[in-house]
Amino acid sequence: MKNNNKKTIGEGIALITQVGLSIITPILIGVYLGNLMDKKLNTGMVFTIIFIIVGALSGFMNLFKLGNRKTEKGSEVDASRRKDKDDNKEDNSS
Repeated sequence: MKNNNKKTIGEGIALITQVGLSIITPILIGVYLGNLMDKKLNTGMVFTIIFIIVGALSGFMNLFKLGNRKTEKGSEVDASRRKDKDDNKEDNSS
């Protein structure tokens, strides 16, 4: 039981890290590219703001996809646990 608890904690930490990186990475890339374009074209902060918005939208799309993927995986795990539970009930009743 203790080992299973450590595995759950590790999975939680990995999920939090993945969520943070999937949001911040596109935003930082947007800042970098926007700043680069603004310096080349001498446009103030126009492209930086545009790319920050695009990066934020991309980050939240990544978060949405990650959530869907984890939900589907959780449903598969729940289904396999129910099946195992049903199998154990059949074995015990025999």
